[in-house]
Amino acid sequence: MLQVPNLYFFSFLCLLTILISSCPSPSTVKELPTIVIPENIDSDLYLTDLTRSVHRVQLETNETALLGIIKDVKYYNKKFYVNDGVQVLVFNDKGDFLFKLGNQGDGPGDYGIVYSMAIDFDSNLIYISSARKLIVFSQDHKLIEERRYPMLLPYINVIDKNILIISDEIVGDSELGISNNTTLYKLGHDLIVSDSSMVRKVIIDENKSTGYNFKFYISSDEFGNYFYKPVLTQESIFPDTLYRIEGVTMTPYKKIVFEKSKKLDLDGYITPLMLNISNSSSYIVCEYMQDAERMLFLYKKSTSEYHNLKNGILDKDGIPIMIRPLDSKNNTFYYIKQAQYEKELKQELNPIIGIVKFD
Repeated sequence: MLQVPNLYFFSFLCLLTILISSCPSPSTVKELPTIVIPENIDSDLYLTDLTRSVHRVQLETNETALLGIIKDVKYYNKKFYVNDGVQVLVFNDKGDFLFKLGNQGDGPGDYGIVYSMAIDFDSNLIYISSARKLIVFSQDHKLIEERRYPMLLPYINVIDKNILIISDEIVGDSELGISNNTTLYKLGHDLIVSDSSMVRKVIIDENKSTGYNFKFYISSDEFGNYFYKPVLTQESIFPDTLYRIEGVTMTPYKKIVFEKSKKLDLDGYITPLMLNISNSSSYIVCEYMQDAERMLFLYKKSTSEYHNLKNGILDKDGIPIMIRPLDSKNNTFYYIKQAQYEKELKQELNPIIGIVKFD
């Protein structure tokens, strides 16, 4: 089986027939502004070549603050909220460990696994999703409320004071067979679903598909909010389109295509394969896989200048890293770098968080 970093393989194989309920006709898609990711790979590029500032924070390591693979980071009130999938640990802006947000378990405010987290900077509320449960904490980290839903909550975000949920559901249909439906839900402040829209419907046949640890489905620039969610299956016709979000409606905004022809590899997976697209005020940032290699594509919107980089952009130590959105509207991204292992220590140090500010 192909070893792809941080991809989890489940039991669904997509058929070639794909129905995308919110997508326009192919002729309409062709009229979209298009960015082409070239086949050629650029020479090494350092963060300092493109960024206004880079600030590195070493997270404290102790017996009560041990992190696994970090899936997401939020920054709020001079604190880092770090999600490694099983817990949310909170550090100050110097990297000192403060506390764990909530607890693992089945009680009120507890979670078994952390799917996603979001912070509402207007209401100062912190949200954690765990399976079908949404948990709400105050800015002083006290439990306010929790609510359970009939659907899974793999991704949550707060946009324009609305709580948005992106959920995937496997649905049986007597005529079409089995489909994987992606739906956008909007919640009011009472946490009740106020609106919803199906984003995509994919016909599958219960064999194999993939998932990805790092979910950054929604990003923002100074003009609006945007959506991209990958289709990590064996299909070969799905367009890599970035959508603009208006309420619960999504309209095509920009198409991003590969110069290199898509094909199935020896294990039956598509290559190149888009994983994430983030739209910030200055850059469109794409993370993708090509021939089992992780790739990073940076496109500057004001000049159309781009960089196509194998394994990522280099930090000050010459180590390639992937950047991910922290505050895309303000051109702020972060990266995670594993701290250097020290032999005298009984355990690995927690990683370094790098905060990157683009012009």
